[in-house]
Amino acid sequence: MMQANVIATSGRAVEAAGHVDALLLDKTGTITLGNRQAAAFIPAIGVAAEELADAAQLASLADETPEGRSIVVLAKTRFRLRERDLGAMVPTFIPFSAHTRMSGVDLGERRIRKGAPAAI
Repeated sequence: MMQANVIATSGRAVEAAGHVDALLLDKTGTITLGNRQAAAFIPAIGVAAEELADAAQLASLADETPEGRSIVVLAKTRFRLRERDLGAMVPTFIPFSAHTRMSGVDLGERRIRKGAPAAI
């Protein structure tokens, strides 16, 4: 096991490993803790970076994942997007979930979503 860079936490784990034919690992945070952080807003051609940051932040306000929180913070620090008057916007937030794989907000007829492309 050491040759394969596998760390065993108990003798029982080493014994059980002798009976394993396949090992599947989940990298979504179920058994590991990631610390992914948003680092930049990269807009499509014809879209202003501030417009993208505004939409991404709105779509992330109900996203409690580290990624979602980091988008909110990045928009605040890079574009000074703070203290929105959400009462005037009358938002309906869609929180992120592993099932939907997206989060977002509805602002009247405007719908903003972020997440896995297949989910959107």
